[in-house]
Amino acid sequence: MAELRKIAGEFRDEIMDGIAWVAVWKTGRSWNGRVFWLDEDGMIEDSEMDSAREIVAEDGCAVLINEHYCAHMGNGTIGDIAKGIRFHYGNGYNRLAESTAYRPRPADCGEDGEFRLLSGSTDRYGIYQLKDGPELDRFRFESSASLVRSGITDGSLGAIQPANYELVYSGNLSGMEGTTQKEKLEEIFIKLNISHPEGYKGHSLSVSDVVVMHESGENRAYFVDSFGFILLPAFMCRLLERHGMGSGQAEKTDGNGPVPECRDPQSDRQAE
Repeated sequence: MAELRKIAGEFRDEIMDGIAWVAVWKTGRSWNGRVFWLDEDGMIEDSEMDSAREIVAEDGCAVLINEHYCAHMGNGTIGDIAKGIRFHYGNGYNRLAESTAYRPRPADCGEDGEFRLLSGSTDRYGIYQLKDGPELDRFRFESSASLVRSGITDGSLGAIQPANYELVYSGNLSGMEGTTQKEKLEEIFIKLNISHPEGYKGHSLSVSDVVVMHESGENRAYFVDSFGFILLPAFMCRLLERHGMGSGQAEKTDGNGPVPECRDPQSDRQAE
């Protein structure tokens, strides 16, 4: 675990000189730091903006500090700087995501964003939520048990269709502490209920939402249930077919059993 005093010592000169800006953020319990230079318009340089966005995606509470503008660094000792960083971070002051030097990436949603999610080389996740409209209220915030009990769908959850959903957010899986998909799903759930990342436009992750995981070139969709997550082979098949992508991506296993080959989605059954 990187200690805050170590970060304060490593970036002391940049923080105290008042020329460069230093982003400080947390990954799990570890502290991280990085120097950013601003252009003549007071913006983080274009070549580094994506790195700043990655930091915000990893920690929405990340701060961007510079003693000349932010103060609270005391006499400039390592201890004082560490206290100053903690002051800004703990109180939500000078957050990178809210800085005039930062420019968020346009929401990576819509059909183009969905295609990049499903086919990109980067491990990512996508959050799907039901579209607006009273005709979908019978699905909204309903658990799998409730949907089956009311006769809306059978145990395969085949009635959960991408056509009724929209992609509201896509984020990177990098930096997550979990090693299994279950652990990462739980981490995503906590993150999207406690601290919404920059650019997140949906409601807090809830029952009836769908999480799509694109990892190591494989795609899987999960229904957010009352307790845990349920694999949605039919949903994933429809999503791949919408973009003319091969069914081979769904012919995998994930520890819950085999994911069915894409065929008539209505005939798919939940993996045991």
